Amino acid sequence: MSSQRLRQWINNHTWKTLLGEGKPKLLDLSGKGARRWQPYQAYSCLYYDAKLRPIITSAYIEYREGIHDNEPISLFAFRNRELRTMLEKETSEVKAEVAELCEKSVTMKEEAEVEALLSEHLSELEVKEALRKKSVL
Repeated sequence: MSSQRLRQWINNHTWKTLLGEGKPKLLDLSGKGARRWQPYQAYSCLYYDAKLRPIITSAYIEYREGIHDNEPISLFAFRNRELRTMLEKETSEVKAEVAELCEKSVTMKEEAEVEALLSEHLSELEVKEALRKKSVL
């Protein structure tokens, strides 16, 4: 490895990697702690299977039927937007429960694994089972 390339690697501000759609991202070797969930993510974790899935699914179907000329947004983007809106309208007890869950840290690796599995259109139960199997191995 050349000395300049080694300096770039050590500096970590010029060494790039590619993510998903070919967008360069700087490597983060800063040692920062695990990220916390956004409130809408914690809300989804707590209530999506129990009460939110049918509401969001039917709203997405109505949304898709109403789109004629424009390209519709993905279910993933629609769900996240709806979760934010629905959380704003929730009771203070639910918001407190969500805030409590947000205080717990989730590692970036865990979050990336969950998002990748959810983007493959698996149910959350299938995602949990896949993560459980992975942790056993």
